[in-house]
Amino acid sequence: MLCCSVYILKENGAKIVSNLEALSSRSEFLIDQGNQLRQEVKKRKVEVMTQIDEYFDKIIHQILQKRAEVKLKYSEALQVEEARIMQEQENFDKHLSLIRFCKENVVNTCGEIDNYRSKQIKGSDLANRVDNFKNQEETLRQQTNSLQPISMTYPQVELNTSKLQTYIKDMAIVHHRTVKMTNKKLCFFGDANKVIVLDLHEESWTIKTINKPNYEFLYYAAAVTLPNGDALITGGGSSQTVYQFLTQKNDLV
Repeated sequence: MLCCSVYILKENGAKIVSNLEALSSRSEFLIDQGNQLRQEVKKRKVEVMTQIDEYFDKIIHQILQKRAEVKLKYSEALQVEEARIMQEQENFDKHLSLIRFCKENVVNTCGEIDNYRSKQIKGSDLANRVDNFKNQEETLRQQTNSLQPISMTYPQVELNTSKLQTYIKDMAIVHHRTVKMTNKKLCFFGDANKVIVLDLHEESWTIKTINKPNYEFLYYAAAVTLPNGDALITGGGSSQTVYQFLTQKNDLV
């Protein structure tokens, strides 16, 4: 009888050992699987980080190209204005040279008058030159008075940062253990035949009242948002009908 009991105990112990070995194998398998997943995570991280770098490097390159293009066009526009100013300055310089030349001639002529020894000066060459200088002075006066200051028209650069901020905000989004929504809207219910829609992209609320024959969901209806932004509505009172609310059309089907 004792031998039988010992045999049974040994058999039970062997089964326990066998079961524990199976559990160990299962645990070791799970550990190995976890290690493999960790390696895959590291590999995935390198791959995705490389993709992110390439994506943003491309965008940065395009932005730098655009910056260089805008700066070049602005510089060219300023050069056009500078060339126009230089041309007007050259015209002013030519006019000033005429004034100085006339002044020099008048000064030299006045010196000749001081040394003039003839009794009759009226009708002489000196008198005629002085008369010509008076006419030149009047002409130069009119020309000088008609001159206008140089005007400057600065080129304008329009930097549209509002679109850039929107683009930066939506250009890359990380989804972690979530369902990616193609139409980012959430629907809320509670009042009879009314739907409150939250647009996550525009950050705005709208209230839609459903006035359609044979379509009715009462207070405290249940609803669930679908990945595309639509919602399924059911319940409310004794209703057993399931409706689909289309957020793009603000309508029930």
